[in-house]
Amino acid sequence: MKLQIVIQRSSKAVAALAAIFVTAFALMVQSSDFRPATWIPGPYSQGARNEDLSGARPVAQEILSGPEDVAVDSRGRVFTGTVDGIIWRADLTAGTPRFERFASVGGRPLGLVIGANDILYVANHGMGLRAVSPDGEVSSLLTEVAGTPILFANDLAMDVDGIIYLSDSSSRYNVSTIGVQGTYGVPDLLEGRPFGRVIRFDTRSRVASVLATRLYFPNGIAISRDRRSIVVAETNRYRLSRIWLDAPRTGERETLVDNLKGSADGLTGIGDGRMLLAAYHRSLVLDESVLPSWLMRHVVARLPNSFFTRNAPDGFICVIDDHTGEVLQEFHGGTEEAAAPANAVLWNGELFIGTLFASAVTRIELPIALPFTQTSAN
Repeated sequence: MKLQIVIQRSSKAVAALAAIFVTAFALMVQSSDFRPATWIPGPYSQGARNEDLSGARPVAQEILSGPEDVAVDSRGRVFTGTVDGIIWRADLTAGTPRFERFASVGGRPLGLVIGANDILYVANHGMGLRAVSPDGEVSSLLTEVAGTPILFANDLAMDVDGIIYLSDSSSRYNVSTIGVQGTYGVPDLLEGRPFGRVIRFDTRSRVASVLATRLYFPNGIAISRDRRSIVVAETNRYRLSRIWLDAPRTGERETLVDNLKGSADGLTGIGDGRMLLAAYHRSLVLDESVLPSWLMRHVVARLPNSFFTRNAPDGFICVIDDHTGEVLQEFHGGTEEAAAPANAVLWNGELFIGTLFASAVTRIELPIALPFTQTSAN
């Protein structure tokens, strides 16, 4: 009898504590402007992983903090940007390349592309779109569009006519709204709403417009071979979306690849109808326990930032047909600096790989099949 009373009292105590916790959590949630939308990710085929990236080696010995994107100019000089707002440059034609400080653009330079006359264009988190001349002079090109500030300039692509397509990943989360973070994609992912857009900017006329809105963390961008569309990596939906450029379909979108096996980051056109996609492997815990649950989204959103940056995710690079969405090749097995590729560019038969979490740009020769014949788009 005494044991039964003890058990009953213990059960009541646990129930009371649970009620207090639920009430406190409910009050905390009500006072928050965090309004998550649940989503159940679709299935995907994991497939076999290879070790093709295991031989990647640093371009130079200098330690760089998060050199996420990479661009190579007409003279064989490779550029990257780091968390301190610095653009670095190394001469790949030198016997021993060395990264040297090239320019200070402020903010957090994420996407890089080389334009005419070797002008470097920078998608700069918290700063918008910037340009750096060959002698290192920095200019601001775009800080807002249609009356809305560019909070999260992330990546960009440029066509032969000087038109830039820029991803503005989130109108809600960046350094000015939530402070310094190791990653800004996680809060956006956990809220699960389409806060992103793609901007079109003509470098000659300096006219900017919004091409598409309501995107789920638009990230890497590539221009299709026929220049009738762009392909955008929607990181927080595990997909690649096509956005049409030609009238009367301008701004319309369709899914090119769904249920990717990873969270898509950088996307770079090779120039012959193929794209290089860098992605991070998906997490079953995230897919099955967090994203489908309103409660778990709230709980995880309140974890410290260090929880998400303590262990960098591993990732891969794949080659994709920009017309059909077919994955033509995959490269896995990166270690150390190449374990979590964020972007990749092809130059002189080598892949140059940027990383958000490590400290070096890496390079590796890989058998990317050439030539490639693409069927014409419909």
